[in-house]
Amino acid sequence: MEKTNIQQQNIKSIEQINEKYSKEYNLVITESKKVPQQFEKARQVFVQTYQQVLKSTVESWHNTYKFLSKQYQENADKYDKEILLLQKEIEKKESELIYKQEKIEEDIETKEHYLYNQILEIEELKNKLLCYKNIELSNHLKRILIFK
Repeated sequence: MEKTNIQQQNIKSIEQINEKYSKEYNLVITESKKVPQQFEKARQVFVQTYQQVLKSTVESWHNTYKFLSKQYQENADKYDKEILLLQKEIEKKESELIYKQEKIEEDIETKEHYLYNQILEIEELKNKLLCYKNIELSNHLKRILIFK
């Protein structure tokens, strides 16, 4: 009888354990069946959030690119205009320098021609004076006349 009592207590104990673990097992199974649904909901939220962030990032990049592109184009246009103005100014200065150089060369040529004519006149005068070499003039006057 004592054996039977112990067996019944063991059976009762096993039933209690089975019942307890059965409830917990069923609870775990129920919860585990919810996981795919929760995962699907979380995945959808993640995908929506990802798509919004991606869209926002792309729009932000596009706006930044558009702004920088516009700014770059404005700067490029500004520098092109400045370069054209500088090129025109350089061309103007070059043409002024060429004109001045031509004028200087003309002046030099005119003065050289003038000097050459003066030298010729002086030489002519010297030659004429040589004709009067025999005339007695003071040495001082002779030097003045023959430019020595």
